[in-house]
Amino acid sequence: MRITPLDRWTAKRISSGCRATQLSLKDLQSYQLERLKHTISYSSSSSAFYKKAFSCFNIESFNLLRDISRLPFTTSHDLEEHNSQFLCVSQSLVERVFTPLTSTLSSNARRIYFSGNDMERIIDFFHHGMTTFTAANQNVMIMMPGERPDSIGDLLTRSLERIPATGWVYDLVRDPVHAMSEISRNEPDVIVGIPANILSLVRHGVGSGIHSNSVKSVLLTSDYITPTVLTSIERQWECRVFGHYGSTEMGFLGGLECEARSGYHLTESDLYFEIADPATGEILEPGCMGEVVFTTLNREAMPLIRYKTSDLSRIVPGICQCGSELRRLEKIRARVNDIIKLGKNHWLGIYELDDSILGLDEVIDYRAILSNGDNSDQLDFMVELKEGADKSVLQEVRLRLLDNSSVSNAVVDGVLSLGSVYAGAVDKPVSTAIKRAIQDVRRDSGTSK
Repeated sequence: MRITPLDRWTAKRISSGCRATQLSLKDLQSYQLERLKHTISYSSSSSAFYKKAFSCFNIESFNLLRDISRLPFTTSHDLEEHNSQFLCVSQSLVERVFTPLTSTLSSNARRIYFSGNDMERIIDFFHHGMTTFTAANQNVMIMMPGERPDSIGDLLTRSLERIPATGWVYDLVRDPVHAMSEISRNEPDVIVGIPANILSLVRHGVGSGIHSNSVKSVLLTSDYITPTVLTSIERQWECRVFGHYGSTEMGFLGGLECEARSGYHLTESDLYFEIADPATGEILEPGCMGEVVFTTLNREAMPLIRYKTSDLSRIVPGICQCGSELRRLEKIRARVNDIIKLGKNHWLGIYELDDSILGLDEVIDYRAILSNGDNSDQLDFMVELKEGADKSVLQEVRLRLLDNSSVSNAVVDGVLSLGSVYAGAVDKPVSTAIKRAIQDVRRDSGTSK
């Protein structure tokens, strides 16, 4: 098994460009401590927000990595309310501004600023990360937005040129028939896309026509990756499926799975990660589930310090089978903001529903809608089925939902009722920033008995 390419890349990054061939955990931690001190000092002097937030913090007392826990968290609300105050450079040095569609498009939208140097770090990470499963002269189909300069698709295409490999942007999948015809015509070695899009191709009737050898690897990004989705793609296309973890706020760096596929190897030369208790803020040990928190180490335009992602995961204990000492993050379980309260003692998230519903081969996608019922909250489902699928599948979906412990326990306690399960076409994603979630249309959330 080949060690993750991020290991040698990280070793080179932290050794100031020297020809380091093996990563030293001691050297990495020393580097991170030095970069954390720099980032805190730089932000305190250049960012109006952090200058105020860190006014009582003495950088001279920062001697250990864990000392960062003395600093306050940064939240998405902070970014929306004080957006321009995070900027550390003049507008003339800003090369790209990303505005996730999850933000309110107004004067206080959550805009993330990147300088030219920041953009180069993204391309450099993409370049080395993609070599995990992309060889020289291979073709990569990018099912991501790429019509604008410096969009994700554009950045990936430019990074692949350095391998050298050929990347071409298809955009998000809106017409599975057309997408499959393009796959058959161009015969890509690698496909990059979001889980819901790729699963729709695998499950759609036209998906069965793909040649098993045409796609060797698939990279899933931008949303949850459930075991059912991963297994379905690998079985149908007879390929390897890898996962990428990242966000706009992270500069898309995050982490990437290696050939062992036992967690995302974190990009620790550019980000420092913590796992915090969502309720208390206490920093948790490896192996404990909590909220992912990160601090940028080299961001020039808009550093973020102890940013709460809302993602729930844990650091995988021990060294990876590939041999790298880079820490690994387990696949994201859920998002704090997307877990819905039912009554006083029950909670439900989209991740818990996926394996129940998407485990059926006849199901392409679904939408869960939570509304106010007569005496309890009501959960309805619109299910998109494969062409020609028997409608009896809908009854199987209902039975699987009632067998789901999170759903059944809430039903038994009288705080949830399972409403209609009907067939329908689910709207396709219009942005990689929009994550799948239960659609909560209740007038007052969590007010059932």
